[in-house]
Amino acid sequence: MKNTTKMDKIQIQIIEDNDQDISLLVNSIKKTGLDVEIAISKTIKEAIEISSTRNFDCIFLDYYFPEQNGLDFLKYYSTNNTGASIIMVTSEEDIHLAIECMKMGASDFLSKSQITPASLSKSLRYILKLKEARNTAAEATSALLESELKIKNIVAKSPILLFHINIDGTITLFKGKAAHCLSVKPDKVTGQNLKNFGNTLPMRMEDFKLACETNQCNYKTEVDGHFFDVNYIPIYNQQEEINGMMGVAIDITSFTKNEEVLLNQLVTKEESSKIKEQFLANMSHEIRTPIHGIISLTQFVLNTAPTEEQKTTLI
Repeated sequence: MKNTTKMDKIQIQIIEDNDQDISLLVNSIKKTGLDVEIAISKTIKEAIEISSTRNFDCIFLDYYFPEQNGLDFLKYYSTNNTGASIIMVTSEEDIHLAIECMKMGASDFLSKSQITPASLSKSLRYILKLKEARNTAAEATSALLESELKIKNIVAKSPILLFHINIDGTITLFKGKAAHCLSVKPDKVTGQNLKNFGNTLPMRMEDFKLACETNQCNYKTEVDGHFFDVNYIPIYNQQEEINGMMGVAIDITSFTKNEEVLLNQLVTKEESSKIKEQFLANMSHEIRTPIHGIISLTQFVLNTAPTEEQKTTLI
């Protein structure tokens, strides 16, 4: 398993079998003033073993070896690892050899007569910038993939439909969970013209044209008993002219049905309230009439002196 621990030093591998050339490279690299850590391999086999366990920023690779050559290492490295920039080093200035090595993945080609602290400093600094650019690109790609995955999960799990329509009406994107409630299969929609589908899609040709001509970009549609809230987002070309529409259609069927239920409940509640008020009014009248009689009779009794017979009856 490779060691991926971040290091401040520039990690360099020298693949060379000649001790004099190794000394030339090591001394020239050290004189660049850069903070480096150097690993030396004298055979292609040893170089492959080391590069399979370590991450390097730069590899100086000689072409000629007794058993294998630099192309053998390039073939292995381009297949198994793309982390380091490889600089081919040879005693001959062979343009055809240089082209062949570049095709296999080498970043640069130097003859040994060109090796100086200045030339290596220039090459190493360029490689560091290249590495930084690769890392930035990798981070951006990773962030993009993560965002794309999140969007895919949202689209897959939410009752929405993403779409893209060219200015001529051709549908180039039609994807989302909400598409599965339609009678038309999603794979039969992409590449077709919107006008061919009539009212079988949440997007309607008349709505699309109106959205292109005006700023009205929100519409409500119904398809197969499903209700959709459709939003169009204009896409402009370099001349600031609309050349298509991105958009999202949200399945609001459950919300619409819940709204109907709530409205029905509200109407029922209002009707119940009216019935209650009528009942209380009727009861008030029915109760008030006999009470009025009782109160009147009581007042009469209180204002009249009882006879002996009435007293006996009351007792």
